[in-house]
Amino acid sequence: MRSAGHIGQLHTLDTAGELPFLTSNPRFAYAVVATHNMVGAAETARYSYVDGKTDVTWEVGERVDTAVWITVFIVLIALINLFPVKVG
Repeated sequence: MRSAGHIGQLHTLDTAGELPFLTSNPRFAYAVVATHNMVGAAETARYSYVDGKTDVTWEVGERVDTAVWITVFIVLIALINLFPVKVG
């Protein structure tokens, strides 16, 4: 049975109870979502589209390894989190 629900179940399509720790621990799900988003951002930096008429490429993005982009995003997120937050 496949199901997807709240954030604790976001990345689990539990077919036969194989991965119950994903649905019972929402913090783990947040970690999975965060890393998934960083990989997605890194792959977006490497995006290219060529169809004969249109050529959309970013040379720097294609030459740099995905691990470097993930590191850049982790450092950027860490630096943003160092800024103070003014509450109310």
